[in-house]
This record gives sequence, C-alpha cells and structure tokens, in this order.
Amino acid sequence: MAESQATTETKLRFVISAYDTAQSMIKFSDEKATVVFILYGVLLMLLGTRADLVVKFIRDPAISPLAIFVGAGFVVFIATAVYALIYALRTITPTFDPQVETGEHSRIYWCHDVLDKPIEQYFETLSALSDQQVLREMVSELYRAMWIERLKFERVGKATRTAMISLVIWQVIIVATFFL
Repeated sequence: MAESQATTETKLRFVISAYDTAQSMIKFSDEKATVVFILYGVLLMLLGTRADLVVKFIRDPAISPLAIFVGAGFVVFIATAVYALIYALRTITPTFDPQVETGEHSRIYWCHDVLDKPIEQYFETLSALSDQQVLREMVSELYRAMWIERLKFERVGKATRTAMISLVIWQVIIVATFFL
C-alpha cells in the first residue's frame, strides 16, 4: 500500500510539473504574440516617415508603373498585417473551452468548476476523491492545458510567419519610395 501511494505521488508530481510547464508555454505564446504588435507599431511608424511621398504619388495624375507597384504593395502589406494581427489577437484571447473530451472526471480544477458549487459541496467532492482519482483529475487538466498550448502556438505561428512576409513587403515598399 505504501509503495502504491508513493508511486501515485510520484506520478502526481510528474503531472503537476508537466502542467506547470504547459502553463508557462501558454504564457510564452502570448508574449510572442505581443512581439507581432510591437513589430507592426514600428513598421507603421517608419512607413509614416515616407507617407509624404506616398500622398504625393497618389495626388499625381500621371500614374507610373512604379507608383502602381507601390500602391499594390501597400495593399498587400495592409492585408498581411490585418491577417497577422487577427491571429496575434486570437493567440492572446483567453481560451476557456478547448472542446476536447477528457473522459469522466469531477471538474474541480478551473475557476468556474469551483465557484459553481457551494463551498461545502466543493469540499465534499474534493474529499471524496481517492489518490487515483486526484491523479486522473490532474491528467485531465494537463490534457486540456496541452490542447490550449498547441492551439495558441498554431495561432502565434501563423501570426509570426505572416508578419515576416509583411516585413519583406514593407522593405520593398520603402525601397521603392526612394525611386518615386
């Protein structure tokens, strides 16, 4: 019995450690998404330094092929920026319901699970769990956290890849404005 309890405790420590790592990675994905916002802030600020040339070329009745190229590049830049910013926003938006099935469990971990029950009922539910059931609860929560982590990294990956495409387009626009 003592050996079985020690094994359960070791497993529980492992699951809790993995859960803590998953939570750290979720926070890290949010931090990566903020870099996308900062990048676009800097790019738009620097693009603003060339805005006088862009406005001048828009007002000029003689539209050159280079002006059309810069205008089209700007439209593509804005489109990729919007796409990247949407995915960056989706990354940092809280994800509560991962819509994953983790089997039968007591749902005693998250804020709403705790607050949906009166304190005595929550205490009774928690007290009634065996060591194996507690381990099962933590495994269930680890699975949900890992699902959220994967989803957030997919989103931030799309945002950063698109931001890099935008950066290249932005560089082409800036270089082209020197020839307007």
